[in-house]
Amino acid sequence: MGTAYEVTYRNMFPSDALNARIRDNFGALKARVPAARSCSAWLERAVDDRLKLRIEVTDGERPLGTRRIVKPRADVCAEIDAAFLELSRDLESGMLARAA
Repeated sequence: MGTAYEVTYRNMFPSDALNARIRDNFGALKARVPAARSCSAWLERAVDDRLKLRIEVTDGERPLGTRRIVKPRADVCAEIDAAFLELSRDLESGMLARAA
């Protein structure tokens, strides 16, 4: 079974490279955090060239963690990597509260 992930784009063209980056980052996170079952990512390029990025990782039913980033003229790949790194660290250390 592959990794369950989906990517939504707004105001920017879909990118195989960004899809692959999200898939690979989620695969690495899933290897370290077995409870992670799915990932949704939303990428938006605003009119003023700000990047809006939201990544949500779930256990299949409940969110395990979410990262939201809004930055002017951001490097999309670097922000995706940073968001997954932060999520991995938080999930591995148990810092993110899980909904009951």
